[in-house]
Amino acid sequence: MSPENRTSSGFGPLPQRGRWLVGGAMASVALMVLGFSGSAMAVGQSTQAQVSPAHGDECEDGKKYLDLSGYLGPMGEDEYDPFDDKCDDKGKNKGKKGDTGDTGDTGDTGDTGDTGDTGDTGDTGDTGDTGDTGDTGDTGDTGDTGDTGDTGDTGDTGDTGDTGDTGDTGDTGPAVCNDVDAYRPNNAIDLKAVLSNDVAYAGIRDLQFPNPTPPPGTISGPFIWYDLTDAEDSNFDEIVDPCSISIAAQTNAADGVSVQVLTEQGEVWETTCEVGQPGDPVSLVCDEIWEELTTPTPGDPPAIANRLAALPGDANHRAKDMK
Repeated sequence: MSPENRTSSGFGPLPQRGRWLVGGAMASVALMVLGFSGSAMAVGQSTQAQVSPAHGDECEDGKKYLDLSGYLGPMGEDEYDPFDDKCDDKGKNKGKKGDTGDTGDTGDTGDTGDTGDTGDTGDTGDTGDTGDTGDTGDTGDTGDTGDTGDTGDTGDTGDTGDTGDTGDTGDTGPAVCNDVDAYRPNNAIDLKAVLSNDVAYAGIRDLQFPNPTPPPGTISGPFIWYDLTDAEDSNFDEIVDPCSISIAAQTNAADGVSVQVLTEQGEVWETTCEVGQPGDPVSLVCDEIWEELTTPTPGDPPAIANRLAALPGDANHRAKDMK
């Protein structure tokens, strides 16, 4: 530390100056004791090292002086630094460091520097609270109809519903006319006529049929039926709505019979059959040709009808329309 920067003596400048004087005398004695030669002094002069003067300017002409007072030990309260430079670069004494001056005005803002590299992406922050539900958007267009799904399982049978009201009575259907008539000309055969489901039949059976089982004798045999509508030249289909039938002896043929049919409209139709044939007395031969007779009308018949009483034959076996 420079001696001028040390703590000042409490007795004023004179004691401090005495320090310089003592320091210079002691330096000369040190040189002598150490045996410094004239060459050493020359070297000291070549480096411009001199003992600090006791008074005057310590930094005259810009020269630097080597202060040897430090070889004598501490001087005063502070440690002495022999290499402390008491002069500034211009050879002037350095004054005591003054107080820190006022802070100057803030300078103009400098130009914005280049943008630095993008830093690493920070950690993902916590999920924020769920926002309020937005308004419902407009209904979108209807999509295409999807494929038809598989048929589901059949459901359970439901409960039986209440019985409905009885419907109106339907129209009366066509009448089904079934009829039968019989004629026995003697004690050997039996004759019948039958109308069933719009088909006319004639039948015959043997009343003296040999008994096939004991005791010996005769019995009535089975009826043998003849269809009076199935011949190729039969015209039975011309008869509309046949409803009743009869059978009787044919008066102009000894072994003939007459079969007659009455329709719902009141028409009378007739066909004839012959009883028996060579080798087979219990049989019928029918021509199945039907002839329409005179349709009965209300009122009495003309007088010519009385001639029927004179016709041959048994009146009890005449045809029904002739009885």
